[in-house]
Amino acid sequence: MRIHIVTVLLLASCGIWAAELSVEPYGRCAFFRNEPDAKWEIEIVNKGASPLSGVVLRGTVDGQKEVSVSLREINARTSVRVKLPVETRLKTGKYSCLLKVAATENGKEVTVEKNAELLIAPVPYDIMPVVVWGFRSDYRIFKDMGFTHGVESASMIFTRDWEKPPIIRNRMKRYDAVLADEFRILDYCLTPHIPKYRDQFPRYGRDGKPRTGSHNMEASNDGARELCRDISEKTAETFKDHPGLDGLLINSEIRDNTNPSFGKFEPAAFKKFAGFDIPPEVEDKTAPHYSRIKGFPVSRVIPENDPLYVYYRWFWKDGDGWNPLHTLIHESYKKHIKRPFWSFFDPAVRVPPVWGSGGKVDYLSHWTYAYPDPINIGANTSELQAMAAGCPGQGVMNMTQIITYRSVTAPIGQKVANEPGWVGEFPRAPYITLAPDLMREAVWTQISRHVSGIMFHGYDSLIPDPARPNFKKDAGYQCTHLKTKEVLSEFLLQVVRPLGPVLKQIPERKPEVAVLESFPASIFAGRGTWGWSGWIFDANLMLMWANLSPAVVYEETILRDGFGNLKVLVMPHCDVLTEPVFRKIQEFQRKGGILVADEHVVPGITPDIPIREILRSRDPKKDKEALQQAASDLRRQLAPYHRPYSDSTDKDLVTWVRSWKDADYLFVINDKRTFGDYFGPYGLVMEKGLPNRGKVTVKRHAGGVYDLVKHQAVPFESRGGTTTIPVDFSTNDGRLLLILPNAVGKLSLELPGAVKRGQPVRYEVRLADTDGKAVEALIPLRIAVEDADGVATDDSAFAAMKDGVYTGTILPPLNTKPGDWTLSVTELASGKKAGGKLRVE
Repeated sequence: MRIHIVTVLLLASCGIWAAELSVEPYGRCAFFRNEPDAKWEIEIVNKGASPLSGVVLRGTVDGQKEVSVSLREINARTSVRVKLPVETRLKTGKYSCLLKVAATENGKEVTVEKNAELLIAPVPYDIMPVVVWGFRSDYRIFKDMGFTHGVESASMIFTRDWEKPPIIRNRMKRYDAVLADEFRILDYCLTPHIPKYRDQFPRYGRDGKPRTGSHNMEASNDGARELCRDISEKTAETFKDHPGLDGLLINSEIRDNTNPSFGKFEPAAFKKFAGFDIPPEVEDKTAPHYSRIKGFPVSRVIPENDPLYVYYRWFWKDGDGWNPLHTLIHESYKKHIKRPFWSFFDPAVRVPPVWGSGGKVDYLSHWTYAYPDPINIGANTSELQAMAAGCPGQGVMNMTQIITYRSVTAPIGQKVANEPGWVGEFPRAPYITLAPDLMREAVWTQISRHVSGIMFHGYDSLIPDPARPNFKKDAGYQCTHLKTKEVLSEFLLQVVRPLGPVLKQIPERKPEVAVLESFPASIFAGRGTWGWSGWIFDANLMLMWANLSPAVVYEETILRDGFGNLKVLVMPHCDVLTEPVFRKIQEFQRKGGILVADEHVVPGITPDIPIREILRSRDPKKDKEALQQAASDLRRQLAPYHRPYSDSTDKDLVTWVRSWKDADYLFVINDKRTFGDYFGPYGLVMEKGLPNRGKVTVKRHAGGVYDLVKHQAVPFESRGGTTTIPVDFSTNDGRLLLILPNAVGKLSLELPGAVKRGQPVRYEVRLADTDGKAVEALIPLRIAVEDADGVATDDSAFAAMKDGVYTGTILPPLNTKPGDWTLSVTELASGKKAGGKLRVE
């Protein structure tokens, strides 16, 4: 059963001694159904001048068995917190609880009672986190749309001089409510962004004065680190037991304004690291252009011990202090929070391509904009995966911005024919809503990659809210297209929610084509995507349109892991390399690897296939055509040496494959677009999706192909080691096709006949192919459980079956009605069903 929870009210019913003795819940009042070893923290306060002895706390929840805890005594004018056992094997909902304290004071019995509410929240199941990054509106709006998490700072409580207990109590109540509503909150640790702390710990220039302009805290400063650790630990200690607070965003968008600091800490730390002082050429976060550095090698191949290279590598990995500080904050929270709790940092690749961004957070994330090309997020996600490769076990998430910059889509004040209607209402709004067709294609691109969650920012551009504080139509984020919300919600509810448990687990294939992003070229030649754009970024898009499924590799990856399964290395803007990487690339080429490089590559590299840098204009149609033509030319030249695993018959059908054993998960995205009537009249973005059809191929045999969104088999032809699948799109949309060596056969369910209330029962689901063998794949399941009254229970969920077997557990509540429960399971590949009855006694 799903319920909405309002603010909890605690109603006192106190006797004559209530003025001297009080009792009330402290902390969380919501618990998961079936949560083991649940404890309700209760605070007892002795306000009197005499100690209390023989103290007994009793609690009764709506007629359930009374529980009690005894204390020897409570000293005068002190309080104690007692953990009262909670029976959680109850139906979800609100329960009245009577808390009663009895004690002896100076030989007389004193008592106090308090009526409180206890919340039993639904059983948590595996989900794909869908995060709204920063919000003010009722979280239930986002929950109903398909979001699972929202970012809202808790650590801010400990950065200001205000009375904290009332704020903490209100925050606990909010976490109670979201837990019961199957939503979660993520803290935002933004301490270094707060002006008073930035000013307290400034970065210093070479003149010994604080840097002016854009401020950035000196994160390497011991005092700054101690401050951030203290606030983080206070936050974690306060909310450590509440699962309504599920994770943490650390210091978002903090390194944009970083710069070398010449105060007390960084120069000393660098000299200890390198054995020499910071080179005199260092002024900024990148070096002077190599053409201005005296004695820079003509080969543009530098030794690893080049002083400037040594400094900047140190600076971006550890030296400016941010990555170690992210790790410190992450560890400070984990020191106190022992339950499942995850941290992330974004935008993690708005830095040069060198390992370490984000420190040791659990996940790296990054956002981008779905214009001019909505497959942009694919390039950023590959960069995230390359960055996370430097921190084993670190995962990746990604984000699409809901907002759209007017300046690059529909410039303010520019007059056009057929001016869109929204311009009249919001003539000077700087940020408007992303076009719905761009949103649809962007989220398909997001989930096509192996990510552990997806995120979105800019909810004011998604949901109209003229009642919000300081609302002005000519400022901030504005909602200018209502259909974008519909498109996003439909996708989250119909694609991400049912398929999320599977999507999180499907690994990427070992890449055969990769883009090398050069760190020394970023530092000495002003190159790099910096998480935004540029030729390196566009080269990645070009390879996607070529259906070459490019990965991104860093130089550190090559030095540590070699080239692995790589057949083709693409080298855009590799103006500068280090000697070890240069030698590795030469060796790769000698052994038959194909090098694709532009006119900027170091002189010592002769590419097998030369390409030319493509500079963007203000014409998105022309730019896309140029990149797609380059993709076609490259495919033609590569044909004698390499053919991609997946391909299509149309230049706008972009494919991506992830694999689990011998099961392939083929994503097909239709990128066919034109200028629409939303901001198309300005000619800067093709925002309207178009119909398209064609065929996609995969170099493998198939015995069955299934649409995981429509839950049905699709036509295909498998011949000569290639499987061909026709696809037909009404707009720029996506498909997720599961390709199996054998067709799906029988789905079966094993379920015991009976179970007592309050006792767990295990059931097993099996899926066999047409040969009777277990289907070795990750298969999405829909599990539906109904109680004796035919009401869906919170045992219902979406799940991932692994290699033909899924085992689940049902625990009927102690206070449920006896009778026959129904369990129905649907596998979401072919749509086969199985079901059974369970007698609850």
